[in-house]
Amino acid sequence: MIQNPVLKTIFERKSIRSFKSKKVPRETIEQIVRAGQRAPTACRMETYSFIMISDANKKEQILQAIAHHTSTRGFMEEAPLWLMVCTDFARQLKLLEVLGIKNEYGDVGKLLLGVMDATLAAENMVLAAEALGLGSCFVGNVWTAPKRIAEILNLPKNVLAIVLLCIGYPNETPPLKPRWPLDAVLHENEYVMPTEQLIRKHARTRENWNLTSPYKLSKEVEQKIKRDIGELGFIL
Repeated sequence: MIQNPVLKTIFERKSIRSFKSKKVPRETIEQIVRAGQRAPTACRMETYSFIMISDANKKEQILQAIAHHTSTRGFMEEAPLWLMVCTDFARQLKLLEVLGIKNEYGDVGKLLLGVMDATLAAENMVLAAEALGLGSCFVGNVWTAPKRIAEILNLPKNVLAIVLLCIGYPNETPPLKPRWPLDAVLHENEYVMPTEQLIRKHARTRENWNLTSPYKLSKEVEQKIKRDIGELGFIL
């Protein structure tokens, strides 16, 4: 049994898809966001912003844009707290402008550093929520409609929605889901592909490995997403 409280929170954290209607207090929300800010950040740039979405109309527009499955819409509608985690270079570029410093950020670095900052912050936030008695679920397919999300949330150029955190008081206690054994993910000095035996053993931990939407996208949709991300200031 794990005794360390931090490790206990990490190892017992589960995605929650059923929430009570109880509202999350503002003080708790601010604690969660502050926890996100304490995540590692490249060169202390903090290239992220968090948008709390409370407007019912905006929520419905986002649901129409990304919630293509009834089950996804269901838990999103139940969650009392929505926090959109964005990579934000607009604020950093404005800071450089104010200080009279030349912008030398390249397209690739801007995208990768921004995504890293945002996702590290998001992980801190869900762990903080867990420690405060809340549950959460990552909604990652916001990237399938980046331009529409930007329109709904009035995101300026150089701000890109990365993941939506649905947070609330849990109304379920799901079991922990299996993970790959350490032998498959921990390598020393060089990469080693897991044995077929280990792969087959892990395959038995899940009934269906046939990935569905939003991962299976047509080439046309993928090209549109690339164009949209480019128009938002992040070239792929």
